[in-house]
Amino acid sequence: MKTATKAPTKRAAPRTGAKPAAKRTAAIHPRIRERRVAVTKEAGLKRLKLAGAAGGLAATVVGAWALTRSPLLDVDEVRAVGAEQTSLDEIIGAGRLERGRPMTDIDQRAASLRIGELPWVDRARVERRWPGSIVVTVRERAPVAGVAQPDGRWALVDSAAQVLTVIDGPPVGLPRVHDAEDVPPPGARLAEEVAEAVAAAASLPDSLKRVIGGVNLRPGGVELAITGGGVVRLGDAGRQLDEKLRAAATVLNRVGPAEVDVLDVTVPRAPVLTRR
Repeated sequence: MKTATKAPTKRAAPRTGAKPAAKRTAAIHPRIRERRVAVTKEAGLKRLKLAGAAGGLAATVVGAWALTRSPLLDVDEVRAVGAEQTSLDEIIGAGRLERGRPMTDIDQRAASLRIGELPWVDRARVERRWPGSIVVTVRERAPVAGVAQPDGRWALVDSAAQVLTVIDGPPVGLPRVHDAEDVPPPGARLAEEVAEAVAAAASLPDSLKRVIGGVNLRPGGVELAITGGGVVRLGDAGRQLDEKLRAAATVLNRVGPAEVDVLDVTVPRAPVLTRR
């Protein structure tokens, strides 16, 4: 048997005359080195300035917030303009305007709305006046009639049928509404049928005010009680009220209140008169 053998591999002899590449270190020009150092220092200074500005801004914000919470900017005085029936204590309580509160805590719109919910107040406007004053301008409601309560007291009401206050005796100089079964507390509104009677009382022309002693609620609607006797029947006071009052004034002016037993103006174009 024959065995095959590999011939030995010849290595290439090193090339003679070639020198290995030498590492060269490039020299940096002094001016370039100085410029690099200057740029590095400039970047560092910018970072320091930015950090200082951020810290200063934060300190300013914190300082401003602290100033708003200091006694220098709290509520020192509350003044009310236009309030005659509403006390300053009621206004302060409703608006949450207690002295000593930070001025920045006062929500002017919310305070105005809360004060506007007081019985006598129609509208209110709250204004901050720095450094420590609050001015509340109020427009109050005006009573147009008194409504007799079942307990014998009287509720003063405005033209929107809102109860303003309750007094012990009958109102002076205001028309009076009788026979209301239920009268809500101050700040609430009357029931619809009572509100219609109040509207009739508030709408009386001067010629009728002199001869009408009161406004009565009846099952058939609203009646005007003529001083000395007799009544004017309006029926539903929520309809054609002005026309009904003009018709009543015209008839009473012609025949005289003393001659009237019942004057029915539920149909204002065709009033019906029953004489005494």
